[in-house]
Amino acid sequence: MNKLAIRMGFDVGKVNTGVAKSVGQVIVHTAVITAHSEGELIEEILGLMEREHPQEIVVGLPLTATGVTTDQAEWVRMIAQELKARISTPIWFVNEYLSTKIGVEGPSDDNERAAHTVLDQFLREGPSSAMDASQEAGGKRA
Repeated sequence: MNKLAIRMGFDVGKVNTGVAKSVGQVIVHTAVITAHSEGELIEEILGLMEREHPQEIVVGLPLTATGVTTDQAEWVRMIAQELKARISTPIWFVNEYLSTKIGVEGPSDDNERAAHTVLDQFLREGPSSAMDASQEAGGKRA
């Protein structure tokens, strides 16, 4: 993993989406995007990517405790696939089970904290623990 890479983590929601940014292994910024449609959310994320130029994107995938896909997870996958069709930046999924409730200390907003937790998990565990969004079944990247 590139030690100086810029990465962005997202806790994707239907209205509020948490955003975290890291430089190297340090999370340096969190924020919340408010979007009232899928198209608006995609455009907001693409705008952030244009400004920040991340080398990787990490998206929290809301699976159950046993790893079963939820309706929300299917929606998040669809958003990620729409992004993937428009960018070449690698997109990774990490299981965000309970990330809003057990998030790392830091931001007080639940969405920011969840995005911070998703990105922190990826930074600690690396791509070997994440699922590559470009793979149809969401399996682990080889």
